[in-house]
Amino acid sequence: MACETSTIPPAVELANERLAELGAAPLPSGLTPHSLRLTFASVLYAIGTAPPVVMAEMGHTSPALALSIYAQAMSRDGGQADALRELVEGAVWAPVGHPDTESPLDELSQDTAG
Repeated sequence: MACETSTIPPAVELANERLAELGAAPLPSGLTPHSLRLTFASVLYAIGTAPPVVMAEMGHTSPALALSIYAQAMSRDGGQADALRELVEGAVWAPVGHPDTESPLDELSQDTAG
């Protein structure tokens, strides 16, 4: 007998149920707790958070492991890191659903797209 399993992690299913109750769109497909974890660490490194701080947040015990996984996130130029830091700290709100609106983050998205 074949067992059908969901490809959506339970935490994402629960979040989507709660979002639906609020009339909000579901989380993007492919989103997992692991991808959120990777994004969290990558953003911390990209905005210049010290590796020991990120390691403590993530529970990493090996600097070599942490740095090998996230080295690319640390290679952003100063302007990209500053724009990302402003977004993370709430200094700038990314426009949503307004393609004609200019944002200080436009340069960041153009740099990473190509």
